[in-house]
Amino acid sequence: MGRDGCALLTATFGPTAPTWLRSVPAVQTLRRVWVQQFYSESGRFCWRTEQQGIPPSSAVISSPYDTEARYAKKGTTSWIGYKVHLTETCEDETPHLITHVATTAGPIADCDITPQVHEALKGKNLLPNKHIVDTGYVDAELLVTSQEKYEVDLIGPTRPDYKWRARDSRPVRSRSIGTSSERLVRRARPARVGHRQ
Repeated sequence: MGRDGCALLTATFGPTAPTWLRSVPAVQTLRRVWVQQFYSESGRFCWRTEQQGIPPSSAVISSPYDTEARYAKKGTTSWIGYKVHLTETCEDETPHLITHVATTAGPIADCDITPQVHEALKGKNLLPNKHIVDTGYVDAELLVTSQEKYEVDLIGPTRPDYKWRARDSRPVRSRSIGTSSERLVRRARPARVGHRQ
């Protein structure tokens, strides 16, 4: 595909090719896929690797039939496509009704959709007092912001902490952090990416 794709694209974008040919969706898709998968070096066509800058899965075209579908993995399950996020009522005395449906690209993290779900439910005047979610939809920041912004108690198991601070078995000295109330505030702040606090 590397050599053939390049030959087709070179002809399509050449000076003698009709300009309308460049706007054909299949040609645009071929061009994007070719650039994402291959690179040219000294006249040779090579598979793109991490060294040559593979795009993130949120940008890679995974299917020529649906250029918005993306590769995703959750646990041991992987797929090309989308995720659907359903919100339903769960009162004991009433029927369970779906109150919101959201569809996202596969690699979008579940916790990124939680605020959008709350905003949509607020717009429909359907915000619950308690929102029970699975692990992917909750993190420490969402526990706080859901309560502060929407007055919703977000309830769900949190993920294990795999950050370096959680693996560090050394005790934290309070004199290096400050008073106990300052300690809570300082630990609640997220660290900047690539920086240790």
